[in-house]
Amino acid sequence: MLGQCRLSRFGSFSPKVFNRLSCANCYNLLVYVSPDTKLQFNVTYEGYLVSDDLGFDPTDPNDILGIKSSMQLSEFDRWRACCVSAERCCSKVMVKSPTNSSGHCTSIWDGWSCHKRTLAGQISKVKCPYYVLGDTCNTVFDY
Repeated sequence: MLGQCRLSRFGSFSPKVFNRLSCANCYNLLVYVSPDTKLQFNVTYEGYLVSDDLGFDPTDPNDILGIKSSMQLSEFDRWRACCVSAERCCSKVMVKSPTNSSGHCTSIWDGWSCHKRTLAGQISKVKCPYYVLGDTCNTVFDY
């Protein structure tokens, strides 16, 4: 089925929901790429970033400014780069790929990298993007 975007182990979603969930997931992954990061928000199942009395949609331009004020600029830049990459993966790769195609595995966003539709039994290997760890890592999906 066209028009769906797949987020790692979470499933397939409409582009709007995918963009929010993947961006919230990018926020949670900050601690893995910047261990000194102090996350100020929790992520809801719907992909919103919340604290005691605040809630933010990580895809809303006004809310993004509120989130930006809670972190260092380098962390914010990494987070936004991850969000933009996920959105691009969804709009340019996933919504255009068939989801049930015999002999192929669907395209997927693994949390920080985009894996294109792959032949069944093949390994999808993607170089980690600059906002993760630099030049020394790869993400791998074994279909």
